[in-house]
Amino acid sequence: MHSCLFKCLVLVGAVCGVYSYGSGAPSRACVSLMPGHYGISPQSATSPYSITVSSSTYQPNQQITVTISGGNHQGLLLQARVSGATTPIGTFSTPSANTKTIQCTAAGDSWTHSSQTMKTTSTVIWTAPSADAGQISFKATIAQNKNTYWMNHESQALTFIPETTMSSTNVPTTTDTGSSVSSANVPTTTESSSVSSANVSSTSGSVNDPSTTGSSNLQTTTDSGGSVIRLGVGSVLAVAISAFYVF
Repeated sequence: MHSCLFKCLVLVGAVCGVYSYGSGAPSRACVSLMPGHYGISPQSATSPYSITVSSSTYQPNQQITVTISGGNHQGLLLQARVSGATTPIGTFSTPSANTKTIQCTAAGDSWTHSSQTMKTTSTVIWTAPSADAGQISFKATIAQNKNTYWMNHESQALTFIPETTMSSTNVPTTTDTGSSVSSANVPTTTESSSVSSANVSSTSGSVNDPSTTGSSNLQTTTDSGGSVIRLGVGSVLAVAISAFYVF
């Protein structure tokens, strides 16, 4: 009688345990991440699974996609933790099919399976805390089935990056008045050494036209003001004859 009762209790307990864990990790696994698979030890061989994240850094309240891949799996329990700590940080949302978020210390701070349905890839969105928490990584236990599971999976570490405090559009722009040149403020002057057609004496009126015949015989002199005067050969002779009669 006692033997039959004991066997019934064991059978009921086993069935309850299977159904309980089949719908998600128990709360007692929140710290150790150890599933309640009594008498079954975790695998020591290399796990086929991996945890990948969509960013290697995080900012306040940034949303990051976390993915478990590597083959079929029935169960999982995953948390974001600061290095050396056991308290989950941040919150999870939008879990993929047959998974769900649960509360260990705060609502939605952990992610687990919701059924025993085989999953090839599982994804969830993690929202970072509102302040710098130091380096954070995702740690998990992943079960292929009740008898085969791996512990101590860990993603790459995420480093905190502060939000940009100043937008580039708000950076003041200064102009060095000692070196900057503004075309609108630069006065345009005519140097005294420039060629002025007004100072050119010509009898034919074609001195400034490079296309006229004899333009190659122009002679250039400089007056007392520094202005350049181009005179044709005829003009030079006229000046010389005038000077002869004057003197």
